[in-house]
Amino acid sequence: DRKALSEKSPKFLKVALTPPLTAYDMFWNWPVVQQKLGAAFIIEHIESLQQYVNWNQLIVDLFSNTEELSALGQEVLLKLLINNKERVRPLSSENIMLPENWIDVLDEMNLIRWCSTSSSNGFELNRHLNWSYHFFSRFSSKVTTLRGKSHISSIIEDITILNEFQDFEWDWDAISQNEMLVWTRELTKKYAHNIKW
Repeated sequence: DRKALSEKSPKFLKVALTPPLTAYDMFWNWPVVQQKLGAAFIIEHIESLQQYVNWNQLIVDLFSNTEELSALGQEVLLKLLINNKERVRPLSSENIMLPENWIDVLDEMNLIRWCSTSSSNGFELNRHLNWSYHFFSRFSSKVTTLRGKSHISSIIEDITILNEFQDFEWDWDAISQNEMLVWTRELTKKYAHNIKW
C-alpha cells in the first residue's frame, strides 16, 4: 500500500513518483513524501505534483534555499501559486524572506494574515521583514493590532518614519527602548512628552 511505501527511501520515492502519475498516487502519505523528496525534485516535477504538495511547506522550503528557487524561477512559481491559491493557507507566522513582489501578490490574494494577537503571530512579526521607509509606507496600514504596532515600534531604524507617519499608533515604550534609532537633541526635544525616560 502507498502509505507504507511512503516510508521508503528518497531514491525509491523519486523513481516511483517520476511522472506520469496515476489516480492512485493520491493515496501516498504526501506530508512524509514531500519531506523525503525535497523541494528540488518537487520543483522539477511541479506540474505533475502541484495537486498533492503542501504549498505552505513548499514556500517555506524554497525561501530557505534560494538556489532551488532560482532553478525554477520566481515568475513560474508565482504563476503556479496563483493557479493553486485554494491550496494555500494564509501566511502569518512563517519566518521566511519573501521578496516584496511576492508579498504584493500574496497580499492581493488574501494569503497573508497581518494581524498579530496575544495568542498568534501575524505576518508583520516576521523577523525577516525590513520595515524600511519604503516598506513601512506601503504596508503599515495592514498592521492594525497593538502587538503588531509595538513590534514595529521596537525595530524601526529610520527616524524619518517616526517623523512622517505620526498618525501611526506608535508604542512609545517600545520606541524609547529601540536602540537602533538615532536620537538627536532636536528630536529628543520634539518628542520629549512621548519618550519614556
